[in-house]
Amino acid sequence: MLIISLAIFGMLFGAYTAKKKGGNASDIIQYAVVFLIIGLIVGIFSTIAIEWL
Repeated sequence: MLIISLAIFGMLFGAYTAKKKGGNASDIIQYAVVFLIIGLIVGIFSTIAIEWL
């Protein structure tokens, strides 16, 4: 659940960042995908850390 939440949050944050910088549709999609991947990686490591403790 944490992984999915962070991935969605990352995607929305990436789209917001691109839109704030005045990007076109392809920029918004690119930022959203990159931040989605970052959110997935952070979520995976967070889940592993929580389970490890």
